[in-house]
Amino acid sequence: MKRIWLSLLILLFATCAVRAEDHLLQKQLEAVVGKLPESPSSPTVRRAAREYIIGRQLALQDQHLLAIPHFRRAAVIDELSPAPWASLAISLAATGREDAAIVAWNEVISRNPLHKDALLILGLDAARMGEVEKGRRLLSQHWLTQEASSIEAVLRIAGLKSVFESDQSITDLLSEPVDSIIESALHKLIPDATSPVWLGVMQQLVDLNAADMAVQLVVMATIYELHQKELATLLIVLPVLEATAGGDGSTTLKVYEEIALNRTISLAPRWDEPVPLSEALSVAAQSMSIVGKNKNAPIRLYTASLEINPTNTLVLNNLAWIKLEQEGPTREVQKLCSQVLKLDPDSAHVLDTVGWMFVLLGEADRSISLLTEAIKLSPEPSAETYDHLGDAYWIAEQKENAVRAWETASMILNSADHRQRILEGYASMAYTVWGISVATPEALYDYELGGVSRRLKEKLSAVQEGSEPQLGFEVPINGVK
Repeated sequence: MKRIWLSLLILLFATCAVRAEDHLLQKQLEAVVGKLPESPSSPTVRRAAREYIIGRQLALQDQHLLAIPHFRRAAVIDELSPAPWASLAISLAATGREDAAIVAWNEVISRNPLHKDALLILGLDAARMGEVEKGRRLLSQHWLTQEASSIEAVLRIAGLKSVFESDQSITDLLSEPVDSIIESALHKLIPDATSPVWLGVMQQLVDLNAADMAVQLVVMATIYELHQKELATLLIVLPVLEATAGGDGSTTLKVYEEIALNRTISLAPRWDEPVPLSEALSVAAQSMSIVGKNKNAPIRLYTASLEINPTNTLVLNNLAWIKLEQEGPTREVQKLCSQVLKLDPDSAHVLDTVGWMFVLLGEADRSISLLTEAIKLSPEPSAETYDHLGDAYWIAEQKENAVRAWETASMILNSADHRQRILEGYASMAYTVWGISVATPEALYDYELGGVSRRLKEKLSAVQEGSEPQLGFEVPINGVK
C-alpha cells in the first residue's frame, strides 16, 4: 500500500470547494454517519507551540528527520492539540515510515474527530485495507463536512466508490460527478505537476481499485499540451492501468495513434528519446501481457504494431506465442511462426515458440530438434522450454528423457536464485519503468510461471504413480475445438 503519497499530496495542493450538491446522496451518507461529532478547542501551550514552530520550519526545508523530535516533544507537552500529531504524520510519511504515519493520524482524529486531513487519509487507508465500515464512516464524514482540493476530491470519490461497492444506489450517485471532478483535478495538475505527482495520484487510484478512473484521468490529460517528460510518464503507465482495469487495449491504441499524429512519442524513463509508433505499441503490449488477464489486449496492440512494421521479430514472436496459447496451432499461428523463424532462426525464444507449436501439432521429432536448439542458444536455462521439451519427448515415447526434462524444469523453478532474479525484474519494471505498482512481484511471478510449476508437479507425480501424465495442452491440438 502506497500510504506515503496521500500525505505528501496534501502538501502540494491548495483547497478549492468541491461539495455534494446531490441531496439524495447527502441524505444517504448522513444515514451512514449518524450524528456528527464536534471539533473540540483547547488553549495553546506556549512551550509546545515553540517546539511545533521549530518543527514546522525544519519540515518546510524538507528536513523531516530533524523536525520529527520537535513534533514529538510538542505532542507530549500539549496532550490535547492535534496539530503536532498532524505535522508528525506528514514528516513520518515523508521519511517513508507509512505505518507510523497512520498511527499519528489516528492520534490526530482522537483529538479532533473532524480533522480534514485525518478524515481523508484514514478513510482512504481503511478503503485500501478493506475496512469497509470504517472507510464508509470516515469518508462520509469528510464528504459532508469538509471542503476538498481537486486532487483530494478525485481520491475521495474513488474511496467512496470502493467502500460502497455493494450498494448500487450510492455507487450510481457517486459515478455522476466523476467526469467533472476529474476535469477539475486536471486543471490543477496540468500546469506544473511533475511526473512523481502524476504517478502518486495514479498509485493512489490503483490502490483504491479505481484503475478505471486513473485511465480516464490519463486519457483526458493527453488532450492537453503536456511537457514531454510528463506525457512520456502518462503514456508508459496507460497500458498498465488499462490492463489493471480489464481493458481490451483499444484505449491505449487510440491514444497512441492520436499522439503520433501531432507530436513525437516518447516513453518514460527515456522520455527524451523518440520512439516509433510501432515500437511504442509493442512496449505497451508487453506491459499489458504482464499485468492483464485479457489476452485480447496485447493481441490488439501487437497486431497494430505489425501493420506498421511487419518484420519486427519480437512482435511476431510474441503475437504467435499469445495466439498459440489462446487458440492453438491455427493456420494463422503457423504462418506467424513460419515468418518469424525465417527472420530470426537463431533466437531461443523463437525456437521455443515454434517448437511448442509442433508439439501441439503432434510432430514430436521436429519439436525436439527446435527445442533442444533453443536450450543451447538460451543465455540462461528456461523452465518453460524444458517443460515443452519434456512433453515433446513423451509424445515421442522417449519417457526417460521426458522425465529428465520435466525434473530439470522443476529444479529451475524451485531455485531460490532463479526466483529472486525474476522477482527483482518485476520490481524493477514497476518502480523504474512504469513508476507504479499494480501487483506484487510475487503475484506477477505466479501469474506467469505458477501454471507451469503446477503442471510440472502434476506430471511428475503422475509418472511416480505409474499413471499417464496430463501434458500441457491448454488449447486443443491442431486448433480444433
